[in-house]
Amino acid sequence: MRKVLILFSLVLSLSAMDLLIQSSQVKVGLRAVGKKLSPADVKSMLKQKGFFDKSWNKNGSFRNDFLPKNLQGDKVVIDLATGLMWHQSG
Repeated sequence: MRKVLILFSLVLSLSAMDLLIQSSQVKVGLRAVGKKLSPADVKSMLKQKGFFDKSWNKNGSFRNDFLPKNLQGDKVVIDLATGLMWHQSG
């Protein structure tokens, strides 16, 4: 019985640690509705969010956090940093 309790405690600790890691990830807020942007607005947003662009923000350092998943037989990729999800090609 004691071994079962120790194992159960370990599983709970690992689950709590996983939740703590996931909740501490930095997320970026993205617009839910499209908006017309000027080139200056785009440049500003790229720098503010840290997104890389080979012409306008070569020092972009945004880190995605990709998680491949299988949802109802479809392969998808979820970016935990942005909340975006898309169908995995291939």
